[in-house]
Amino acid sequence: MLKTKYIWVLAVIGIISMTGCKKEQLPELPEGNDPIYTMGGLVNGEEVNMSVGENSVVMRHGISSMNGVKAYFGEMESLTSEDNIRIEFVRPEKEFTGMNYTLFEEGELPFLTHKKGKVKFDFGGVGNELNNLRIADDNGNFANVSTHEIQQYGYKTLRLKFDQYQNSNEEFNIILKHGFSDELMNPNFQVQTQLDTVYLEPLVSDYNHEWYIDGVLVSREITYTDVLSDGIHQVIHIVRDDSGNESFKTVLIRQKWSKEFWQMDVNYTDEYEFDAYNYGQMVVSMQKDGEWYRSDISSENASTSFTVENVSFIANESGDRPLVAFNFTFDAVLVNESHTDSLILTGMNGQFLLGLEN
Repeated sequence: MLKTKYIWVLAVIGIISMTGCKKEQLPELPEGNDPIYTMGGLVNGEEVNMSVGENSVVMRHGISSMNGVKAYFGEMESLTSEDNIRIEFVRPEKEFTGMNYTLFEEGELPFLTHKKGKVKFDFGGVGNELNNLRIADDNGNFANVSTHEIQQYGYKTLRLKFDQYQNSNEEFNIILKHGFSDELMNPNFQVQTQLDTVYLEPLVSDYNHEWYIDGVLVSREITYTDVLSDGIHQVIHIVRDDSGNESFKTVLIRQKWSKEFWQMDVNYTDEYEFDAYNYGQMVVSMQKDGEWYRSDISSENASTSFTVENVSFIANESGDRPLVAFNFTFDAVLVNESHTDSLILTGMNGQFLLGLEN
């Protein structure tokens, strides 16, 4: 086992976008030098080698989204073929310490491999409300169901409607963090009511707080108290520490007859086993003959790991956006979206980089 040490990358913390990237030709190396960023190994038994700056290979890097969860990525792209390879690191739960990025540890990093989950809905004894609940499927069709299946890890937005409500076509959203439980930052809170007044109190007070009701910021105090009108309301609680790390919790509550009628809780059933905490894991993707293959949808990678060494901070060509470079080795099985074909990657090694900002 490699010795483990944390890597800190100096950077000014800002609001980081989850979309976009940069494609750039890295600087030409002095004559006689080998390429800095390389990828080599066997793909289905055939030798593959890619080097930035050779054979029209360029490097893209930046911030991506893994089902709503931020990830850092780097991608070697061939401008003359459709054979590209991409490495993504799903962010740690806490990305920052002070003014520094907190990145992966050197050593063995797990591959992220998706697993299903199934949730059920509890209205606190108001049993008939479950009969009124309709949930949108992936095609946008609403149906009355008592459970909902989540196919992959990530932040899943559920779109809900309620029959027998004053406006049965009104839509409400909640976000489920499937496979990304809050262990270091706890955004959970209690809801209490007295007549028409609602009282919101966090379980942990040692953060900066923001309270949103129906999408409107109503307070930055630790607790929130105010009159709440009859109806279904979305409550979002965001917690943020002094380094800029944040987390959130979404809850639906209903006021009726000027008092709390129900609070909707979402709980997992026992049908599927899954890993509740998947921050800080790796995903490898490869485009071969125009089709993408991925490691995160192949269960064979659950018992393998991605080894990183020699992690170092570097500036990009203009010096204004941080990057992180590292050496790597791994074996993995990548499958296409339809699960009809696979690529077996063995002895993959080289030096790569990830973008930390767009």
